[in-house]
Amino acid sequence: MKPIVAPTKGVGDWQGRLVDLGKRGRLAMSLAFVGLSAVWPAEAARGQTGSWHSIRLNYGIRLEVPHDWTTDQPAVAAAIRAGQGVVDAIELVADTGGHLIIFKGPSFDTNEVSLEIQVMPARISQAALARMGDAEIEAGEESVFRPEVDGVAKRHALRITWWNGTSRRTIGGRYGLLTGYRFKYPNGREVIKETYSVYLGSKSVNVHVFRQTKADARIVSALNHMIQSLVISVDSL
Repeated sequence: MKPIVAPTKGVGDWQGRLVDLGKRGRLAMSLAFVGLSAVWPAEAARGQTGSWHSIRLNYGIRLEVPHDWTTDQPAVAAAIRAGQGVVDAIELVADTGGHLIIFKGPSFDTNEVSLEIQVMPARISQAALARMGDAEIEAGEESVFRPEVDGVAKRHALRITWWNGTSRRTIGGRYGLLTGYRFKYPNGREVIKETYSVYLGSKSVNVHVFRQTKADARIVSALNHMIQSLVISVDSL
């Protein structure tokens, strides 16, 4: 995917800082959808799966993951299978496409619930994001986020069914942006997705969350707890 040129009008700190925004991820990770399912209390979520594991990643990232979820990183997968309570994976680094790790819920083929973490180039600091007003964020959405999503959807015959826009949130203890909407595949299967982007100066930590609209409630509950458990312990990268 080609980089998206930064917006040039009415976007304040967005100017010149989002050139790499078009590299937010591959097709599946480029579509940003907001979760419409109920947010389950953290303790209720923990109670609906087996054991949990605290995963410590590079870039100051930490989160909790259920024992019955799978991951594409063999060392982390082996530690989870072995029942290791705290998994130290700080040696992992993002690949050239920004991918760091993905976790998939059980019965993924029928439920399609996943959480991927990327680390991408960025040009926005925590302080700059904190200063941005709603108008600036909206302008960035209209000039960058929405056009990219529409382009990806068109190229892959996906239909956007609901758009929830972009808003500033506190994510993992840091300022970030949440962009969200729903889409349908050509076969009619509908998916909800969230993209949480935490800007840390020269890099951003992007958390891409997929959840099929008909996914099992227990799995969605666990996913919500994973998001709530996320901690980003650094102010800049």
